[in-house]
Amino acid sequence: MTADTPSPTDCALAPVAPRGAYEVLLAISAIAFLVLAGALIGYRVYGAQLTAGLDAACAEASFQAGQKFEAQGNLAQAVLKYRQALGGRFSNDESRFMCGRAIGDLLVRQGMHEEATEAYDELPPEAFRLSGHYTGYVTALWRTGALERARKLGEIWLEKADAEADSTQRVWARHVLHGVAREEGDVDAALRYGRDLLAIDPGHSTANTVARLLIDRGEFDAAREVVETMLRNTESPGLRRAGERVLQQIAAAAAGKSDP
Repeated sequence: MTADTPSPTDCALAPVAPRGAYEVLLAISAIAFLVLAGALIGYRVYGAQLTAGLDAACAEASFQAGQKFEAQGNLAQAVLKYRQALGGRFSNDESRFMCGRAIGDLLVRQGMHEEATEAYDELPPEAFRLSGHYTGYVTALWRTGALERARKLGEIWLEKADAEADSTQRVWARHVLHGVAREEGDVDAALRYGRDLLAIDPGHSTANTVARLLIDRGEFDAAREVVETMLRNTESPGLRRAGERVLQQIAAAAAGKSDP
């Protein structure tokens, strides 16, 4: 017997696999394979839903953080959080639309009208269902000089406001369309929107611009009536002072017109 040859005692002590161990190992491997395959199939089927759930939670958290910053008056930080939320996946379209509109609205409040227009333009038409959804959008277009787009969307805004009987939106839509028409040089449209507005809110500041348009047309009595009606219906000191100055302009223009 050589040194490399195992002794009978060594052979007796060597571990011996129990009968059927190989078959058990194969069965365990097969089960593990089936579990892994099932997990992969399940992830392919349900993984997107699970990820969407996580995205929705993150988007909702960022949106709520944005609302808190907005309530605190920190508009820049609110916009940042809203943008983070919009980069996620919301659980429904209306929440996503609300977040997108909030970005545009806050940018308008900060006077960032070009950036606001870009934010609104990223949203689909169905994001603007109610008249109030157009307020910031059309205002931003007006302020950036996109007059044709402002007029077209403004008319949709006005139609919705009238249909909803929303007095605030009815006045504001006409105010913006009055300004757009003036900048486009459409005096007839400017007077129409302005007079319609004053029929709803006779104490509105638009009375002064309507009066100036009437002065340019030589309709001094009509201009005076518009301003005097405004003065009877407003308590704003600044607006009253502006109205008094317009009355002086009317008197001067009428006197000049009557001079031989």
